[in-house]
Amino acid sequence: MNKHTPGKWEACGTTVHAGKSMVANCEPYYTTKSGDTCEANARLIAATPDLLSACEYVVKWHRDNDGGDGALFGLDFVTTCIAAIRKAKGE
Repeated sequence: MNKHTPGKWEACGTTVHAGKSMVANCEPYYTTKSGDTCEANARLIAATPDLLSACEYVVKWHRDNDGGDGALFGLDFVTTCIAAIRKAKGE
């Protein structure tokens, strides 16, 4: 698994920073997207660590409360969270 840049990520216009480190640059210069779309992409990227943590929390809660029969892991939102975690971690 590759480790992502730690810390809180924040979008500032079309760039995403974690402290003093730039995480992503969504400048319109690098794409055919509009400035508004690039800013929206930056906000989505900035939310990624929080979204990953939320998905991990959902899966952990279901593992802790499943009762051993696996029924809760058949739920679409749980399997979607598992897929998102795997994608984020390169698994």
